[in-house]
Amino acid sequence: MMLMRFVSLLLALSTMICARPFPAAERARRVNQFRRDFAASVDAWQKSLARPNAVPSVRDLTNGALAIVVLGRPASEAESLMRTAFALQDMTTGAVPWQVGHPEINDANAIEFACQSVGPMLLHYGHSLSPAFRQEMRPHIRAAFTAMRNHKVPVSYTNIFLMKTVNLMLMGESIGDDEAASDGYSMLDQWIEYTEQNGIHEFDSPTYYSVDLNSLNMGLRFAKRPEIRGKFRAILDYFWTDIAANYFAGRQDLSGAHSRDYDFLAGNGRLLLHAWLDGLRDAPYTEKPDMEMVYVLENALADGYRPGAKILELAETPERIVVSRWDVKPERVRYNYVTPGFAMGHANGDYNAQDKMISVELASGKDNFPAITVVPDANDQPYGKVKSKDRSGHNKPTHLPLHPKIVQEKAMLRAVLNLEKLTPESALNIVLPAKADRIVLDGEVIQANQPFEKAGGPASVVGVREGNVAVAIRIFHADGAEPKFVLKADGESLRWGAARYAVYPRSHDKNVRIGMVMIAAACGSDREFANLIRRARDAKPDLDVPAPPANPPVLAVNGQDLSLAEFLGNR
Repeated sequence: MMLMRFVSLLLALSTMICARPFPAAERARRVNQFRRDFAASVDAWQKSLARPNAVPSVRDLTNGALAIVVLGRPASEAESLMRTAFALQDMTTGAVPWQVGHPEINDANAIEFACQSVGPMLLHYGHSLSPAFRQEMRPHIRAAFTAMRNHKVPVSYTNIFLMKTVNLMLMGESIGDDEAASDGYSMLDQWIEYTEQNGIHEFDSPTYYSVDLNSLNMGLRFAKRPEIRGKFRAILDYFWTDIAANYFAGRQDLSGAHSRDYDFLAGNGRLLLHAWLDGLRDAPYTEKPDMEMVYVLENALADGYRPGAKILELAETPERIVVSRWDVKPERVRYNYVTPGFAMGHANGDYNAQDKMISVELASGKDNFPAITVVPDANDQPYGKVKSKDRSGHNKPTHLPLHPKIVQEKAMLRAVLNLEKLTPESALNIVLPAKADRIVLDGEVIQANQPFEKAGGPASVVGVREGNVAVAIRIFHADGAEPKFVLKADGESLRWGAARYAVYPRSHDKNVRIGMVMIAAACGSDREFANLIRRARDAKPDLDVPAPPANPPVLAVNGQDLSLAEFLGNR
């Protein structure tokens, strides 16, 4: 049986402690609090729609419609919102715009997001909807099938591929379209086959793991076939195993490298709401609710998915090494070392302009305490606060690609970064928490609570200590005749609690290499902190980084296989 096999796998891991109990009463309290906050947000949003020149996104209209019925409000209000949304649909192509009044946003994913609520609404709340409305939706659904079939989504585009899969399945089942539902079943098997071999491509994203969970939860709740629901449950167990394995209690977040992360400093995303509701996180979730949260509420209010206690226990394994794949290329490996006091992780390869491929987190209860991350930037603004339009017309923070080659063994990481298309202002930045208990450069204590600038060099070591843990950082090489090394903070960075150690290559070449080493350790005394800095200073790294090990595991924790195949093979 799957449960017995899974329990035996977890018990085979290194020493574990029992998961903290999460009483049913406390979960009910959190769900009720979230419901109240979400209901208030829906009220405010509906009032905003009545203002002149309101410009809601189409997905907010359809998600808001589902929110109305989930909250038990008049179905006629939901029907009105759905009619407003689908009145914008091109009935020939089936496409819908992303946002009312913003034709410059040309996002092909609009059809998947706009249709995400349709299947759950018709399958679960159809009895409360008028027969006229249900009939009126049928041609819109068939047109949407045309748009989704014409939208070619690669299986590696995890959140949209899963959303399209569940949409076709549930919408097809809702109107008796066996062909559309069958397309969804086939896509689910395609995603499973890809992920069994290559891992989750859009890996460990604080934003898009939430989007994935939304789709998977709706598939589990409403798919008609028991065997399909079994697949969804196994996939959810796999996602939550990955989440729990990479959870860092010292910051109550998802540690390690992230494929897509719009919060360059803290790495916060909607996933933290899921973690809070299921007892993995105690720190309150403070992001303002929006209409997309309806899927979290729908799952929480009813007999939705919850990760089992044995999965959540992974988050409390005192020391763990998490290794996973994220691509068909075997060298694209993710490695994360998690301890009670710090987490250090990386991923080889590039994902996109919002990836976070090197990350070190130090346990701290302070606000505005960024992770230590590596951000190559062309504008001397590596904090993710400057945004630009992407090819779809959305405003997003971006950075230059790292093109990294990285090797890590537990708390020691060495990387060679290959930067390209540089400008005179381009810099490789290591973002640091300015509020750390101590920041030093070559032994000199820096007062980082005010603007400062200190020169460094290839032999310089930056030390950051918080409580009883610390990290030592050395950029030991930068191409260029006279690269500039500087540790600094200014008024803008301190606003976000950040400082940085930057190297400006100032090279005439467009492509440069930068080599760096990071070492983290428990440091209970000044002497231990000084010894850590000495280790980084005395290291003799070079630019020859070995390739990652061949045939890495799809997902393993402390050497134990916890891949998707382990879950599906036992169902």
